Amino acid sequence: MEHLTQVQNTLKDKLLNQIIKTIQIITFFSFCVVSCLELYLYQLNIIESKKQVKYSVQQRLGAIAKNSSIFINGSFHNDIFDSKDYLNLPFQTIKKQLLKIKKVNNLKDEIYTLRLEDEKSLTAKFIVMTGVNKQNLPYINRSYTFKPEMLKSFKNGEIIYTDIYTSSSNGSRKWMSVFAPFKEAEDEPYAVLEVDIAINNLLLEMDKKNKKVLSLHIARAIGIFLLLFLIQFFIKRKVTKVVLNDINKPLNLFMDHLNSIATNTHIKPLTLKTNDELQVLSQSFNFMMKKVSDSHEQLEDLNKNLEDKVITKTKSIKHLLDNTGQGFLSFDKSFKIQNEYSKECLNIFSTTNLTKHSIQNLLFNDPKEKDEFTDWMFRAFDQQLDFELVVDLAIKEIQFNNNFYSIEYRLLQNENHETIMMILTDITEQRDLENTHKKDQSYVKMILSVLRYQEQFRAFYEDFCNIEKDMDLLILNFKKLHEKSYFEKFFRDIHTLKGTAAAFDMIDLQDNLHILESYLQDKSYDLNKLKSFFKLIKTSFLKVINQLKEDLGDAIEFHQKRVFISENDFTKILNEIKLHNHQLYTQLSTYILNPISDLFEPYKLLIQQIADQQEKMLHPLLVEGEEILVNLNSYKDLNTSLVHLFRNAVDHGIESPEQRDEQGKDPEGSIKVIIKLDNNTIKIQVIDDGAGINPQFIAKSLIKKGLKSESEASIMSEKDLIHSIFLAGFSSKDSISNTSGRGVGMDAVKHAVKQLDGDIYIESEIGKGSKFFIEIPLLTI
Repeated sequence: MEHLTQVQNTLKDKLLNQIIKTIQIITFFSFCVVSCLELYLYQLNIIESKKQVKYSVQQRLGAIAKNSSIFINGSFHNDIFDSKDYLNLPFQTIKKQLLKIKKVNNLKDEIYTLRLEDEKSLTAKFIVMTGVNKQNLPYINRSYTFKPEMLKSFKNGEIIYTDIYTSSSNGSRKWMSVFAPFKEAEDEPYAVLEVDIAINNLLLEMDKKNKKVLSLHIARAIGIFLLLFLIQFFIKRKVTKVVLNDINKPLNLFMDHLNSIATNTHIKPLTLKTNDELQVLSQSFNFMMKKVSDSHEQLEDLNKNLEDKVITKTKSIKHLLDNTGQGFLSFDKSFKIQNEYSKECLNIFSTTNLTKHSIQNLLFNDPKEKDEFTDWMFRAFDQQLDFELVVDLAIKEIQFNNNFYSIEYRLLQNENHETIMMILTDITEQRDLENTHKKDQSYVKMILSVLRYQEQFRAFYEDFCNIEKDMDLLILNFKKLHEKSYFEKFFRDIHTLKGTAAAFDMIDLQDNLHILESYLQDKSYDLNKLKSFFKLIKTSFLKVINQLKEDLGDAIEFHQKRVFISENDFTKILNEIKLHNHQLYTQLSTYILNPISDLFEPYKLLIQQIADQQEKMLHPLLVEGEEILVNLNSYKDLNTSLVHLFRNAVDHGIESPEQRDEQGKDPEGSIKVIIKLDNNTIKIQVIDDGAGINPQFIAKSLIKKGLKSESEASIMSEKDLIHSIFLAGFSSKDSISNTSGRGVGMDAVKHAVKQLDGDIYIESEIGKGSKFFIEIPLLTI
């Protein structure tokens, strides 16, 4: 018995020594593993940091290149610039575009543009760089050779990145660059936008962070070593008690029990009475085995019904989508519509089967719109751009069969297969409500304008009545339209009438007058069509007048109440009063005369309306100068024609807030009127601080409109070119809108001034603004 006890103790000591030795080995090995792991993680961190630097720079460069190359005017790359061209407009235009890209993207480094001169030798020339000045033109007109593989990439419209490289010409600084190709047309040479970023600071910052990370790894390894040492110490104290007495026997019972489970013998509950965690574990094990047995039976039942439930659930979801009133469909990278779609899609696209269609063919008829949609969605599938960015720029609303639908997009990913789900919602009722609300707002503005400017409204009413008579006479004498002088006057009156209608927010009347203008400009007249146009205009005007009479009642007079007296008699009476009673003359004048500044009151509201429509910011119209009393009726034609001058000041003169901020201007533009009296001449200045008038741009427009030949335009002075805006038919815009483009407005202003025996001339400076000087006689009778 004693021998057995000794053997038992010897075995116990060996076992304990072996366990303690094993723990020490494990502790040392664990420390080595942790140290190696920390070192490995540190190396990974260095590699990842460098990747992140490269990736972040590449992402930024790529974003700048993709989003900025389209803003560069490639047509100016047809010439190679020398140092003497530094101040030329094309050079400065490209440089301003590059500076804008730098400012928007917060770049401190250089941006270049190059032109590919020779595709065989891959030789390019530097065109413009942002940092150049008169004393420093280091790269202009210098050659640059691209790598052979770049040309193929340029032709494919791809972005070329460079790796991190060192430039000895810049103090051995490290750089990354990107080249973005663009061209104006197929027969023009390639132009390239190059953006460089110096990354020395990024690399230095990366090294500092890596050193901190290294310190952290070392500290963590030491901490783990100390923790392992403490664990080893406590294990030595407890291992003797636990190994033999508390663990071996219960574990043997557990092993026997597990063997019976493994050999599929009859399983009885495991019973341990150790009054410790092992007893609790055995009870939990028994409970778990019972649950597993019960769950196995339930799982078999569930497996039998799972397929039926999936089918039922699928049908339920399909039924739900079919009854939402929305169109749900999806398409893959081939743009083919998938088999699953809601029933509403068939109603939206008026078809019986969607799967035979491509999504872009269903949505669009215009080839250009199809190509744009396809291009955006390809970028989403190829992950060239973030999906959220693609969604922001993709089409959001579309119209089918007089109904409007909003479009939402969802990216669906299933392993390696990607589809885009499209959700179409009918918003026709919402659009109708918006249009109704817009018309209501316009009508309220019209009423406020009419009440505020009753004198001008009465003048507009009388002008329309006169033009209405001209329409009736024109129907009786249709051939008069072919007389140049009559046509120009009639067309000018219609254009001025449209401008005044716009000032009073009479939208329908303005649109109908715009349609008539377009018809008259075509000069292919048909009497029946002309009658229908005139009838439409008269109906629109009558509708407005009836609405005003119904809503305003006696609050406004449509006809000016006047006591008529001959001009000679009125002059005699007034002069007689002036000779004998100057005070009475002054008092009487205040009743029959008004300040000439009243002419400009309606335009305070008009210029703000135009600015709002064009998303421009504008200070209130400022009218300064002397209070000069005049007979406003004598200036009626001038009053109505001034609408064109103020429209042009906002439309052509005042820049967008972004452009003004970029040029160091107040984002809000300003228009000011200054009035002075010199003897019996009223001198009026209309001043804006906008873009000014570019004589060269005027020359191109004159040639394009056929008003001047190239030889005639080339010998005109800048002053003559600027004053060409008064020519009949001249417009600096290629397209016609409700605001401008007819080439009639400034001609009408000059005509009205000349009728008063006055004069009008212009002073303008590019980038500073324009001044219109109007000199007209003082008319008090």
